[in-house]
Amino acid sequence: EKDIALVREHLETQRESLANVRLELAEKRQLVLSADEAIERAQGERAGLEARISRRNQEINSIEEQIQKYRVDAEEAEAKAKEIELTQNSVLAELETNKAELKELDLFILTTDEGLSAQRNALKSSEKSLNEIQVSLAERRTQTSFLKERIETEYQLDLTTVDWQAEYWEAGNDLSMEFSIEGLEDFDLPAKKGGNKTSEPTEEDIEALPSLDWEAVEAEVNECKGRITSMGPVNVDSIGEYADLKERYDFLKEQSQDLWESKNLLVKSIDQINATSLSMFKETFDQVRENFIYTYDKLSGGGTADLRLIDSEDPLESGIDIIARPPGTRLKNVTLLSGGQRTMTAVALLFAIYLVKPSPFCVLDEVDAPFDEANIGRFVTVLNEFLDHSKFVIVTHSKKTMTSATTLYGVTMQESGVSKQVSIRFEDVSDNGEINDGEAA
Repeated sequence: EKDIALVREHLETQRESLANVRLELAEKRQLVLSADEAIERAQGERAGLEARISRRNQEINSIEEQIQKYRVDAEEAEAKAKEIELTQNSVLAELETNKAELKELDLFILTTDEGLSAQRNALKSSEKSLNEIQVSLAERRTQTSFLKERIETEYQLDLTTVDWQAEYWEAGNDLSMEFSIEGLEDFDLPAKKGGNKTSEPTEEDIEALPSLDWEAVEAEVNECKGRITSMGPVNVDSIGEYADLKERYDFLKEQSQDLWESKNLLVKSIDQINATSLSMFKETFDQVRENFIYTYDKLSGGGTADLRLIDSEDPLESGIDIIARPPGTRLKNVTLLSGGQRTMTAVALLFAIYLVKPSPFCVLDEVDAPFDEANIGRFVTVLNEFLDHSKFVIVTHSKKTMTSATTLYGVTMQESGVSKQVSIRFEDVSDNGEINDGEAA
């Protein structure tokens, strides 16, 4: 019986060892599977990088060919420019010679024309003056006779008793105003021909009087009569009304000036804001575009993507066109993609924006639901790259996504009809799957 007990103990020890070996073997197999997946991902990334390197080499070769072509074109253009410069110098020298000769001819012609024109003008002026004097003499004789008869008839005056020089001199004096009203200094008075004069003319002044234009005098008299008639009765309230209107006009003018200055200031501020917004938008858009190309390539496993402005002339009012091409398909608009591809594009765009301006927290609600296992693995890899900048709360049913989390929150129903909230930190779970005491929330 003692031997049998010893054998049984030995058998139990062997069974425990066998269980430990099997557990260790299972862990090694899991590690081998994980290593195989990592190798496959690395090979896929390597293939993508080799393809990108090939494309970049092709682009470099194409650019070098263009540079060589531009150099040849530049040499040809430089040779043509030298030929044109030589031709231009010779033409300019010949042009300067022709200009000098032409200037001499113009000077000679001008001198000759001036001499002839002066003589012709003098002759014409003499003839014209003679004709004007004769016509004026006849007109003045007729006017004198007519005016004399008219004055004697209408005004019953004997012209021999009128001192017309003194009367004409008095008519040239300025009107003396015995009142002063603010704002009436520009009062529309008849124009005086003589300017400021003394009240009594001297003999020299009378002798210096110009010949009278009686038609102008008559027109002035009729104008004064018409103005007096059109004035009507005197309005004693006009001065007060004028003061009120002038005060309102000054107030409205000041308000209008303030409004114009405010408008100009607002327009200037709007222009500055638009310029700053446009600069910041272009800079941020370019950064997001570059990041989107990178994140979509990582998430899709070699796909290409791009962001384009619908209206490049007015970026602030323009829409944005999202272009995505999963591996093995042609470049297409995001509206033509499947649900999973759209989700992948949206997540890539979200991460591209996070690269420009990360947020401290981010909540993702089952964004990995449309993904397959390979896409979920790439999603988790990209997600881990952002853990230094942001913390993520993910609502998911994917076991692969759960394995990358540090803490799980869930709801369990150990008893029928009774729900219980559970949270577990993976760092608190031992290797045998047990939770350390006092660590579970």
